[in-house]
Amino acid sequence: MTLTLLFKFVPQKNVKWKSAMFGAVFSALLWEATKHGFNYYVQNISNMKILYGSFILLPLFLIWINFSWIIVLAGAQLSFVHQHLDVLQSLSRKRRDKVEEEHVISPYLGVYIMTAVVRAFIKGEGPLRMEELEKTLKMDYGIMEPFIEKLLKSNYLLSVNDEGGLMPARETETIRVKEIIECFEIEQHDRSFPAVSTFIRDMKKQRFKWAGETSIKDLAESNWKSKTGNENAEESE
Repeated sequence: MTLTLLFKFVPQKNVKWKSAMFGAVFSALLWEATKHGFNYYVQNISNMKILYGSFILLPLFLIWINFSWIIVLAGAQLSFVHQHLDVLQSLSRKRRDKVEEEHVISPYLGVYIMTAVVRAFIKGEGPLRMEELEKTLKMDYGIMEPFIEKLLKSNYLLSVNDEGGLMPARETETIRVKEIIECFEIEQHDRSFPAVSTFIRDMKKQRFKWAGETSIKDLAESNWKSKTGNENAEESE
């Protein structure tokens, strides 16, 4: 009851009774569990009392005060989350949508994903798991998910085994970098400035000249060899 009143009236904002009780129950249960655990440690495990006698009571008391305060703060935080759960979930969705919007117009993330998958395939590591892909690209799966789904639907990737490992769906020599880029590019035609649209199309053609001549396997092997060469150079030093 004391914790409920504490979480209800101490904060400067209005806290609902239900949220205050939710955090209070959590803190009370955690406090009881911690109390029994701390008491068991002091009575049965720690030999500090034998060494220091009554002098050990003060530091033990301060440690217990610290634990108790952490539990109270955790309960208060949980009360806040309980009361504002809908708002927090909405903010999380908006943040994720914003990140996806920033990346979805960029075709190059698809090239990075394909290169990582093909490189693992060439090295004989088998299907690339999602955890390994996140580690390789240093990027959260939530950002890569729409790109991976697009590559799967476009028959560039296959999802195999129960872990959702990824491997090339076609012969890697036949997949051109240009194809991957075009798979994600959004064509925009501005009737107000046709000259600008023509210029952008011509610029893309020049950019795609190299991409059309390079397969994803060439890119993966080049990346792999470059990385291997750097590692060997570091070892020789």
